[in-house]
Amino acid sequence: MSEQAGGGGDMGPPVGGGRTRPVSGSSSAGASPSAGASPSAGAIAWYGFARGVVEMFARVVWRVRVRGRENVPRHGPFVLAPVHRSYIDTLVAGCVVRRRIRFMGKEELWAYRWSGRLFSSLGGFPVRRGTPDREALRISEQALRAGEPIVLYPEGTRQSGPVVQPLFEGAVFVAARAGVPIVPVGIGGSEWAMPKGSRGIRPVRIAAVVGRPIHPPARSESGRVSRKAVTELTGRLHDELQRLFDEALRDAGRAGGAAWRQGGGARAGALGAGGRDDLARRDVRRGRHGAGRSRVQHRHDGLPGGAD
Repeated sequence: MSEQAGGGGDMGPPVGGGRTRPVSGSSSAGASPSAGASPSAGAIAWYGFARGVVEMFARVVWRVRVRGRENVPRHGPFVLAPVHRSYIDTLVAGCVVRRRIRFMGKEELWAYRWSGRLFSSLGGFPVRRGTPDREALRISEQALRAGEPIVLYPEGTRQSGPVVQPLFEGAVFVAARAGVPIVPVGIGGSEWAMPKGSRGIRPVRIAAVVGRPIHPPARSESGRVSRKAVTELTGRLHDELQRLFDEALRDAGRAGGAAWRQGGGARAGALGAGGRDDLARRDVRRGRHGAGRSRVQHRHDGLPGGAD
């Protein structure tokens, strides 16, 4: 995916080349054709029950702690923008927001009718990754217009390590088009609870830190959002996510990106007792260290990915 330099032109609807695209209800088992419609009373009640079960499980197994919940709007739509290190992040997002939230999930989760119906009833909608994302944009905006919060991961797919990776501009773009705030969230510990590539979970502590809402840039008289404004706000979101991620990692008993940068990438012993940190050593081999990786590189303005 190409990088996109910031410019002063107007930003219209995104063109092809984004990373994800929702699959219509007729093409995936169990997917609802009215993915962006307002939920029924029954759907809200079912979600409330399921969310309660998930939160109870998360508090027992992962001792999930949420700090800054007062920053989550009690009414109206918003974009929840967490860091993304694990499948578990979507469950943690459900613990952060007590209202029903909408989220994207990879198409394979809708491969069977029963699983498709389950994920759809929990607020999810399927996306086909690696294709143009106009449909993803449409469903996301429909959900926001219906007054529901939506989860968008600005880093796109799951990442690794304590440094927030370059962000896609899609989360800011969607929020700006809908005129809703962005709520940044740092989630610490989920990478240890279920690392990328793992099929099992581990009973480790997870912490989430919620930042103050970031309001989108104002539209021009023509109703369009300037690309420059979106790019600048994406940079601000990146800095705030790194700060929250550092705090969440500390709350979870892990070292944050600040410790990584101050140590020049040498984190051996920084995460957990015994001086052992397999994740850190793996990141060093991949070269994910230094302040240069923490700056925003302006990537294509497609939607950020869903849970993958």
